Amino acid sequence: MPENPESLSVAALTAGVPGPRVLWLHDTDRWYLGDFLRHAAWLGWLGAHLPGASMDLASHPAYLPLYRDDRFDAHLDVGDLDPAALQGYDLVVVPSSFPPADRPDPGVRRLLHTWDTGWALHARGRRIAGGTKNVLNYFRAAHPHALVAPEKGGEWDCEGTPFRFTRQERLRAAAVLSELVPGDRPVLIYNPSASNPFTRQTDVLKEVENCLGPRQHAAVLRQIVQALPGHDVLVAAPVKPGDQANAENLLAVAAATPGVHCLLDLPQLPEGGRWQESDPTTLRGFAALMAGSRICGSVGVGTGSNAHLAALTGTWSLSFERAADEAILDNWSRPETFQMGSFRWRNPSPLTAIHLMRWDRLGEAEFARAAQAALTHHQAWHLSRDQAFSALDLTPSAWLHHTDFRDEMAYLRHLSASRGTDGEHLVRQLYRDSNLHKLARRTQVLTGRAGVA
Repeated sequence: MPENPESLSVAALTAGVPGPRVLWLHDTDRWYLGDFLRHAAWLGWLGAHLPGASMDLASHPAYLPLYRDDRFDAHLDVGDLDPAALQGYDLVVVPSSFPPADRPDPGVRRLLHTWDTGWALHARGRRIAGGTKNVLNYFRAAHPHALVAPEKGGEWDCEGTPFRFTRQERLRAAAVLSELVPGDRPVLIYNPSASNPFTRQTDVLKEVENCLGPRQHAAVLRQIVQALPGHDVLVAAPVKPGDQANAENLLAVAAATPGVHCLLDLPQLPEGGRWQESDPTTLRGFAALMAGSRICGSVGVGTGSNAHLAALTGTWSLSFERAADEAILDNWSRPETFQMGSFRWRNPSPLTAIHLMRWDRLGEAEFARAAQAALTHHQAWHLSRDQAFSALDLTPSAWLHHTDFRDEMAYLRHLSASRGTDGEHLVRQLYRDSNLHKLARRTQVLTGRAGVA
């Protein structure tokens, strides 16, 4: 459990108001789907710990449909939200990466701010509780377990708030997949999309870029296709209306890879037509597609619509991440900037894994290693309970995939040279989200044994 001077009690959130009105308010100066999904971990937690509460959601209108179900009430475009409306709620939860810049409104009954390194609870503008968080992984830092003391000791491992789909949505997604990929073979999704200034809605440059071009994606994907007989591959990702860059990327990767299918091969809407929320290029429609029983995994660069979306649909995924190189080390040397590194954004779910690529050495050897990592991770999807321990019978390439700690060692060396390390607590954090630790967790789940420390 991260060290906090104070821990937050559930009772303090609403001062005992029965059936409280709650607003979850997510806003940012640059929009990342992964950022939305990590903060959405609060939704399930609030629903479980505040029975009888009514909950409104305010965020980006493209993201909100992911949680359009009977657990939640109003879905509000945060860009149109009147600040005075916050006074009508018993509790407002505002998750962010950074501490609040403005003084809290004294008209708001309870206001909980959480950010990557701390949290504060205000009552009518007066701070009544707060603390700090020392969590390297930004995804974990945003989760409720990072500041709420476990009731029975130990550490909560909140992996997010799963989606709920209607039977009609599931049938629609299955029909779409059958149209795109006829038959009943397992389907692997290859997601070559990446955030860009259009999707982020900002001209601010990303601290360190980690996207691949269509030819580079195709060089990896061709090797995956050749090594997966009995499977189909679908090049797919949710695409915002107007996101020409990612639409062209999907089409280019599919065209350069013989034998694959492309989500954008579906019939296009007539001019002036509008997609419904359940259509497969929307976030909700794509998530329903990904949750289908034929989908055996998702592979792509470190993007929210790959690992983070997949984890919440119960789908295996692997992300290609930029390994520590000169650009990453330069970022670490400037602690006043948003800190990068593969371990910062690893999803806690044991269904997820990462593969480190050297962006300064991209070539056939790097692409071959990336394809092999995807195949190694995919093998776990085929394991049954009786085969659980075979997951530990690693080939040399699989051993390399599960024991690649280059980024962790680079970070420890950086800290040792700059200001020292936090010792065992830091090392445990780095290990907790590693491929090796997740392999151990998956094996213990398959065998029905206790969790891994």
